[in-house]
Amino acid sequence: MLVRHGHDFSKVAGGPESSLWEYNCWDANDDGEAKCSDNNHWVYHFSDPESSEITIKVRRLDAKGRQQAQQLAQVLPLWLADNNYQPIRRVETKDPRTPHGEQRTQNPFQTVYPLVKSLERDRPDLTDTYVRFKFLDSMQEDELTYEALKDHRGSFSTLVCWDNQGLWGEKNSDKQWPSSTSVDSIFNRLIPGKVTAVPGKGEDIYILTFDHGNNKFVLGHHLKLSELVQQYSR
Repeated sequence: MLVRHGHDFSKVAGGPESSLWEYNCWDANDDGEAKCSDNNHWVYHFSDPESSEITIKVRRLDAKGRQQAQQLAQVLPLWLADNNYQPIRRVETKDPRTPHGEQRTQNPFQTVYPLVKSLERDRPDLTDTYVRFKFLDSMQEDELTYEALKDHRGSFSTLVCWDNQGLWGEKNSDKQWPSSTSVDSIFNRLIPGKVTAVPGKGEDIYILTFDHGNNKFVLGHHLKLSELVQQYSR
């Protein structure tokens, strides 16, 4: 599964982007179980034994993005179960920590954190009660290749949450998204030519299945989060 991170604060023309980031404490329960520490950093806990706690300095999802994160946690597991897909046991996202400064985005991690916490609570029947988080510095890492993701098929589902620069491609000199996916983008690497419009923040969910006969991924479903929310709220 591929999804772009949730809605975040928009940059005001002429204003510093950093003025829109959230440095102060929010409600501790608004995106899972994050706790605000004394120095206004947020500590996130989860059950993956390899990386069970991380601290981030800023949070950039706005109220809509935080709502999308909660909705994703509520409806995506239901849809997967209803359509006979394996449960999510692996989540790959940009590393939200900022060891080299403040420029690394926390948006993808914040988008999937409520989902991971929800799966840990709701699936006690699984032998491993944690979801494996994989934090990556770059979309070019081996974990996001066709070969690596292909090896995970069948036994569980993998969710990749990234920013649009990695999924689709970098903006051009006019600050516009390219008209089609970049050659080295995640979309082009896994399902070339199948995604023809820039995905909406937190809205578009791409379900990839594996075509064993042709040994490649195919786009099985293109879902809209807002439509899933309507479907499962009836």
